Amino acid sequence: MHLRQTISSWFSSSSSSSSPTPADNQYGLSSTSFADLLAAEYPAIHSSELVHLDHAASPPPPISAVTALTTKLSTSIYSNPHSHAPTRQEIDYMRSRVMHVLFCLNQREQEGWDLVWTSGTSASLKLVAESFPWSPRAKYRYLKESHTSLVGVRGCALAGGAEVESLTLDAFLSLVSLEDGHARDSHVLHAYPAQCNVTGSRLGLHPALSIARDLKKARTKHMVLVDAAAYLSTSPLDLSTFPYEDAPDLIVGSFYKIYGHPTGLGFLLVKRSSAHLLTSGKDTYFGGGAIEALSVSSPYWVRPRGSKDIETSIGLVHERFENGTIPYLSIITLGCAIDAHQRLFTPHLNLTSFDPSSCLRAVSNHTRYLANLTRKSLASLKHWDDTPLVHMHRGEGSERWEDDGPTIAFTLYTPSSSSHGHPIGHSHLLDLATLANIQLRTGGLCNTGVLARVSGLSDRELLQLWQDGRVCGDAVEFGGQTHDKPLGLVRISFGACSSVQDVHKFIEFLQRYFLVSKEIVDLTTEQSLLDQRAEEKGETDVYLKSLFRYPIKSCAGESLTSSRLTPHGLLHDREFAIVNSATGKILSQKQCSRMVLIRPSICDNNLVMKKWIPGCAAVCLGPEYLLKRMIGCQSSSKFHVSSIAFTNQAHLQSRLVQPVYNTL
Repeated sequence: MHLRQTISSWFSSSSSSSSPTPADNQYGLSSTSFADLLAAEYPAIHSSELVHLDHAASPPPPISAVTALTTKLSTSIYSNPHSHAPTRQEIDYMRSRVMHVLFCLNQREQEGWDLVWTSGTSASLKLVAESFPWSPRAKYRYLKESHTSLVGVRGCALAGGAEVESLTLDAFLSLVSLEDGHARDSHVLHAYPAQCNVTGSRLGLHPALSIARDLKKARTKHMVLVDAAAYLSTSPLDLSTFPYEDAPDLIVGSFYKIYGHPTGLGFLLVKRSSAHLLTSGKDTYFGGGAIEALSVSSPYWVRPRGSKDIETSIGLVHERFENGTIPYLSIITLGCAIDAHQRLFTPHLNLTSFDPSSCLRAVSNHTRYLANLTRKSLASLKHWDDTPLVHMHRGEGSERWEDDGPTIAFTLYTPSSSSHGHPIGHSHLLDLATLANIQLRTGGLCNTGVLARVSGLSDRELLQLWQDGRVCGDAVEFGGQTHDKPLGLVRISFGACSSVQDVHKFIEFLQRYFLVSKEIVDLTTEQSLLDQRAEEKGETDVYLKSLFRYPIKSCAGESLTSSRLTPHGLLHDREFAIVNSATGKILSQKQCSRMVLIRPSICDNNLVMKKWIPGCAAVCLGPEYLLKRMIGCQSSSKFHVSSIAFTNQAHLQSRLVQPVYNTL
């Protein structure tokens, strides 16, 4: 089949698939039952009323998975699999189970694959990068809008003298660069994400299918590497629907992205028929369990597993790459996590024919429904002049992407008529979201390709930003040649335990803090008229009568004669808050009105708690309340604060630990 026909067929089939309906939401449970499930399984989120919209980074693990692990470890003995057969058998069973649950492969189909345990997606990609036979005749082709860890493979490629191509989706699928200049015996690694970690746009397995049908049958040394970490977080990657010879050769991912834990455990799924191409690097470092024999003294030699006939000895792929003792307790933990996931999120209306992958399919439907509801709600947010508040971002060449996953990237904009539609800084939004108890992700999101395209940043501008001191993860919001290009995006993402209430609370948050309504404009206009009349009457003398700052949120203010003004307000204003260490919630006068009697001030290197107001009883908050620096607060000074319990002492002074001042 010609490439264009192939692409047309799989996009038309994707677009004809039915969209999720309200029936797909909440796994067939009533709203009350689903709310009860969330309260029981995620008590930390429920008790703190947290809106967790960062599932793409990591979903929270259900408490039943944690307690199941505790029970399992207290009733069974697990030991080093090199010496304990039962542990080794359970680990091999988990290899098979992962292939069944995540990739829909039955026992017979699994014979063509092997799963290598790693410490995560990045470690899996590093393993591939160090094992691929790079040479001046080899090539690494990758999608430009890929996670940094996938882009990082090019480091090993360049070190080996190989050619590297960073491509748009159209160029990646066209394969034109391979029609000339590369002989049939050249090694080429094609790499792409099944789902963009920023925009949520999905490619699935279809590029692998296209490459296989157009190239791999004629060029046997081409391999396809798929980063499935983002895709698998809410959907299975069904390998059973494609012919084995057309499937990708290598797939990587991390389990905490799906189940919340265990962290530090990932996989490299290898197609056995392609495993012989991963040979270089095996003669450098070697560890226990990965060799068949070695010498004791000079001349030094080692024989890795499968080295007698690497072309045909494909049954021990994982033993060639798993050096030393694998994290067997983490693998046992994974079994408990999968059990809990399937018990909680398998559709409760259809339990007649249980399929291990049906749980992730149900999660996919649930999260797609929430994401579609959110996209529709975001698109409806318009300023008073009918300009959109939210500009959502999709993958480059979006008409070619298979679908949109439950991840949404966007930038907020001011009204066009009032300030020419200027983008709102991502750090500013993050600060407000944190105070509103909403957890999301902002910044470059480990995908410079997406950020550069969306913000119009060239490689020269990216280099200049770095030379000027800007680095990934900092709070700088705008830059580039015109100094007004966004240097970060906002991302929200949904997971198995997300709810419609999360969507509503987030939309209400945007409406409250960022949407400019007609009422606000009218108030501003009215104030302008009052100012104009005052000016006409000569009443233009405006002065600052008094100045207060509040070092601890909801406590009494401190009178000042002057203060340094920062981008976030007065220096040290609301720098601290009193937090319940059990729930993580910030205490306010709504819960404890007597907090107004606490009179803090900042003097030199001390946060000073002055005398209680005379004639009033002392305020006793209890030892469970701790003084902590407010999250997201950015001022010109940094404090490292030790835990401070409030008591009913008449005088209380607590010294800040290691204060660091940045003088301007």
